[in-house]
Amino acid sequence: MWSNNTIIGGIDLRKKENILLLDKLFIANEYQNKGLGTKIMKLIEAEFPLIKIWRLYTPYLNKRNQYFYEKFGYEKIGEVQLTEKLLLFKYEKCI
Repeated sequence: MWSNNTIIGGIDLRKKENILLLDKLFIANEYQNKGLGTKIMKLIEAEFPLIKIWRLYTPYLNKRNQYFYEKFGYEKIGEVQLTEKLLLFKYEKCI
């Protein structure tokens, strides 16, 4: 994502058949809380209207991310322990 020739964030999407994994979505701190994340999520979903299953993983301690994704209809469906200290929550949205 760019703003005035400056990278302000990024998105990494991985598509496999009817499933799209939102692998990464990040926005620089100074661009957060301005509605940009909401606009991006709506754009992403509009760009892939045939996708029926959306998935993502987010750290268990990141309550802000969890709230953000739940706001868009994602539901926690599992947990993945990557390391002794890193637990990810698995989210999914079915359309």
